[in-house]
Amino acid sequence: MQIPYKFRRDGVQDGRDRVPLFLQKDTKSAERDALRELEDRFDDDVSLTDLREALMKVGLQHLDEAEGHLEEWGYGMTFD
Repeated sequence: MQIPYKFRRDGVQDGRDRVPLFLQKDTKSAERDALRELEDRFDDDVSLTDLREALMKVGLQHLDEAEGHLEEWGYGMTFD
């Protein structure tokens, strides 16, 4: 049995590269709400770093939905 990442690391930065992340206000607010919700579900503290990576991994598995958000921001638009 492999020990889960949370328990075999010395800190949340172990094995991770630092990547700057800039968020719009509504995204930051949704992130805060998600963190609280998951802490309630686990009845435990959830690392913001872990949450962000989990959200990134889920997003990478749902590129069609990410594409939709990018289109809302103007990606794919042409002005021919």
